[in-house]
Amino acid sequence: MTVRYTLDVSTSSFTSFTKVLFRWRASLWKSVFQDLLCWLLLYSILSCVYRFALADWQQEIFEDAVAFAYKYTDFIPLTFMLGFYVSLVVNRWWDMFLNIGWIDNPSLYVSAYIEGTDKKGRMIRRNIVRYLVLVQALIFRDISVTVRKRFPTLDSLEAAGLMSVEEKKTLLDVDSPNAKYWVPVQWAYFLIREARQEGRIKSDHAVQELFDKLGEFRAGLGKLACYDFVPIPLVYTQVVILTVRCYFIICLMGRQYVHTTRHINVNSMVDYYIPMMTIIQFVFYVGWLKVAEALLNPFGEDDDDFEVNWFLDRNLQVGLTVVDDAVTKQPPLKKDVFWADPNPEPLYSAEAASIVINPLIGSATEITPRKTNEGVVMVPRLQDDGMQTDGELGRGSSFSTSLADNTGGRGLKDIVRGKLTRLGSTINAQLQGRTASSNVTAMPSSIIVENGGNFTKVDDSPDTTSTTVVINEQAEPATRGLPRFDAGSIGSASSANEAKEQVTLMEERGTMTDKTMRQSSVTESGRAGRHLSEGDSQGRTNEKDLPAVIEEDEAPHHNEETQTDNVIIPL
Repeated sequence: MTVRYTLDVSTSSFTSFTKVLFRWRASLWKSVFQDLLCWLLLYSILSCVYRFALADWQQEIFEDAVAFAYKYTDFIPLTFMLGFYVSLVVNRWWDMFLNIGWIDNPSLYVSAYIEGTDKKGRMIRRNIVRYLVLVQALIFRDISVTVRKRFPTLDSLEAAGLMSVEEKKTLLDVDSPNAKYWVPVQWAYFLIREARQEGRIKSDHAVQELFDKLGEFRAGLGKLACYDFVPIPLVYTQVVILTVRCYFIICLMGRQYVHTTRHINVNSMVDYYIPMMTIIQFVFYVGWLKVAEALLNPFGEDDDDFEVNWFLDRNLQVGLTVVDDAVTKQPPLKKDVFWADPNPEPLYSAEAASIVINPLIGSATEITPRKTNEGVVMVPRLQDDGMQTDGELGRGSSFSTSLADNTGGRGLKDIVRGKLTRLGSTINAQLQGRTASSNVTAMPSSIIVENGGNFTKVDDSPDTTSTTVVINEQAEPATRGLPRFDAGSIGSASSANEAKEQVTLMEERGTMTDKTMRQSSVTESGRAGRHLSEGDSQGRTNEKDLPAVIEEDEAPHHNEETQTDNVIIPL
């Protein structure tokens, strides 16, 4: 008795859904019109009593009752309780439909695994299918009103052909106080075992597959029996039904139109005789409840209940056809029409050929990459500024925070290097011709070595020689194939005063105007180069050997003999 309207809404147009709204059978209007007429009748009686039958003081009492009902109507959690209940009922209803039982899969397994076109083979296959339909009919008799009316007794099942006289007698001879739904399934299992013993089933694996499929069919029907045996708790159903009914009973008083200035909330500037907004609310909420009432037991006689008798007839017809008539009707094996076509495409009718088909293509495939003369260039990923790797400082970590914020941290070394290059010749002139001092008065507190774009901090060392060795060892892996940097060129300054003069000269030329670049000052420790024993050697530096970045510490300078610095040596 299911009402179908799927074809009407195959196209989401205005007219299609308008037609659906004005249907009557199994519609919202058919479900709520009786309740709505009863509610409107009671509402009209109360309204007439207020307007024509009560005295002035009695009308005041009536108005107080209206205000009270209007105020406390919202205390009922109608939407929450009704919505959760309907959701539970709909999920339960759909699960019932999924377990109603389809004979197709068991029949296909039986026809494929049990071989033989003789009389005995046909009888085994047909009886297995009939026993499954018999189990379905026995369960439906106990849970469906329509099936119970069709098969009120076992004799009616015998008369309908679902069981023979001997099978009915055998079923009655089984002594069990419980329902005997399992008996026909056991008969089917015995037939499968007999077919295996006779060699009609080629392997034990096929026997197991048949047992599994029959068991799944029986388990689904057993789940239907459990749904019927254990319904939604009665208390929950009663609460929801009473909630909706009580809400609109209170609305009989709370939604009356009264003339009073004592209760502003219920006073209406216009006297509406018909409560239109309450009627709309009534249709929606009561219609929502009617959905739950109709789906609570889908094996009844409502307009939207399952066609259980049709399922029984269909399963018997399809099952017997699959295991008997269709077994001997197999088409010959031959090449299909697409045999030589690597990309076959079936033809379309003239009406369907013009319909646009959107293939399964990812949305990102529409992106067109930018093309260059060299094609797509693949490069390593650039690490974010400040990212640290194993034992190394991140790019730009030796610069101050303010400078990294102002420039974004990326490309800062190149900017400073460009400025210093223009002053290279001037600094070279200051450093050339000077003799390195044999005594080093102060050691650098820390030396930061740039290695492949990363900065490695070298810890303090007690003497210049060990510090220089550490610098060379840190720089060696990254300097293969690159111009060598002579650390002795830094130590060509003979005194702390000369180093200060160099820093002062660079500041005057604008090389260290930014505040954040003054993180390490080249002081007397700046001449910490390659320390030579006994004999002092002179080192000359070329322009390409100059430091790329020389940063001055922001901390105030102390005594020249104890000042410590950070020297960045680029590789």
